[in-house]
Amino acid sequence: MLMGEQRTLTEWHQALSHASEDKLKKTANVVEDMKITKPEDKIQCSTCPEGKGKASHHPVVNKRAETVGEIVHINLSGKVNKTSFDGSAYYLLCKDEFSEFVFVFSMKTKAEVHECLEKLMILFERDSGCSIKGVQTDNGSEFLNRGNELLFLKEKIAHYTSSPYTPQQNGLIEREMGYTTSMARTLLLASNRGGGGKLWPLAIESAVYIRNRLPTTQSLLTPFERFVGRKPKVGHLYKFGEQVHVVQSWKHLQKFDPRTEPGFIVGYTHRSNNYKVWLRLSQRVTTTSDVIVGPHKEVTNPKSPETMTPVEVGTQLDATKTINVPALSEVDTPASSADPDPSENRKVDERFPTVSTTGTDQGTQDNQKQIEEADRGTSDNDGTDDSDSSVDVNKTCVEIEKRLEEIRLKEKIQLTQEELLRQQTLLEEFFNRSRIEEAQGAEGICYPTLDRVVEGEEDRANPFQGRELPRSPTNEERNYSCCGSPNIDDTPNSFEDAVTGRNKAHWLTAIRDELEAHKINQTWEVVKRPVNKELLTALWVFAIKRDEDGQIIKHKARLVARGFEQ
Repeated sequence: MLMGEQRTLTEWHQALSHASEDKLKKTANVVEDMKITKPEDKIQCSTCPEGKGKASHHPVVNKRAETVGEIVHINLSGKVNKTSFDGSAYYLLCKDEFSEFVFVFSMKTKAEVHECLEKLMILFERDSGCSIKGVQTDNGSEFLNRGNELLFLKEKIAHYTSSPYTPQQNGLIEREMGYTTSMARTLLLASNRGGGGKLWPLAIESAVYIRNRLPTTQSLLTPFERFVGRKPKVGHLYKFGEQVHVVQSWKHLQKFDPRTEPGFIVGYTHRSNNYKVWLRLSQRVTTTSDVIVGPHKEVTNPKSPETMTPVEVGTQLDATKTINVPALSEVDTPASSADPDPSENRKVDERFPTVSTTGTDQGTQDNQKQIEEADRGTSDNDGTDDSDSSVDVNKTCVEIEKRLEEIRLKEKIQLTQEELLRQQTLLEEFFNRSRIEEAQGAEGICYPTLDRVVEGEEDRANPFQGRELPRSPTNEERNYSCCGSPNIDDTPNSFEDAVTGRNKAHWLTAIRDELEAHKINQTWEVVKRPVNKELLTALWVFAIKRDEDGQIIKHKARLVARGFEQ
């Protein structure tokens, strides 16, 4: 069925891909067979909002605050992906609308926003002499919560918020956030020292400190002058990461110790002669006025094997003799201390590690052949094929590092097995003596056995690891304990005191009960030890429970882990 040329505006709108009213009227004037009936009617289409809906335009706001503290804009940054030296992950920017003065606070979690707002109110009134009358934030839960609501009511502060997911209504602080972040990023990239990315909180603070002392497009006066009421000083400013020497006033120095420690300027304080300095050796930040601006002492590090030419590698090897590395298959015992002259091996350059150990020299000969071939290739090519020889030497160094790592692992396993064997021997001696002295014996107490220890599982958790049993008490000591020791009923201070003392039968029962409880509750699980991880040792804690008359009703023993060793 063919429709006529005359249609309503809505019908032409639907036929021409939901074109706008203006375009439909213009089209009717440039085509032949299109006529609109009732052009005064409006288009009625419920689909266009769904398919063409856009956010509304935000008008430009020309009205600004007229006094300091009238409106303070606040915004919290997103989580920073670089771990800082102090564990910070966020930073809060607070900007006064009138003076454009900015405060910044670093924080580890969003829960610290409330504390930072309290600090802001104190610092704002201290520096400007004016109190905050209103704050503008977004709709984040870090701002809209019970604690902040009560704080604003207490301080008589009006709280204005933008619409959800509408950062355009909070544009002043959003632009400031981008400007400050860009400046801090530039400071870190330009310095390329002083801790790198982990010092980003100090870079943010430095950027804000300098930003407050620079004129803006709104006024020729600096934000600092408009906020504080006096002109700022900038003569004390240095570039971020400036090399300085810090007088070590925080520790006692010997007569010939260095008086200073090298560092880098990474921030400022409210006092113009104080600086925040990142100490290169201590790897920490200190605030001090005792700084000497000047370059650090150049450390003449020799070239790494990756950057040395084959000629330099050959010369270095000749000067430092050979590399003694045994074959991996022949390393079963720790390094021997029977080397007649160990000082010779210590002369080898640190970039080519050495290991002195017993066994055949097959691995040493193989490595020596590789190095000699690399050196021969250098002299034969006369410098014309440096890249191939350099690659061979680099490969040799990598293999040496791998072998040394496996040697250290085997030594550690061997030492751990010997230590467990020694502990097992001590425990067996103790329990043998205990069975003779006491009819009950100590059959119910578990202790580690060597057959449970295999390579890679030498660090199985056990309640006696790291504890050493003392000698058995003498008859004189036992007689003294039985004939009037003033501490006869005192709680034992160690496992050895409990199982060798006068009340050892009670304590052995308590120990068995504790171990049985751990077994039932499945407190620990025996797993392989992760590489390069420290183990926590265990400790027995004993207590005596008494009734209101002072009579002993129970002997308690608890096995706990030493968490402070983490």
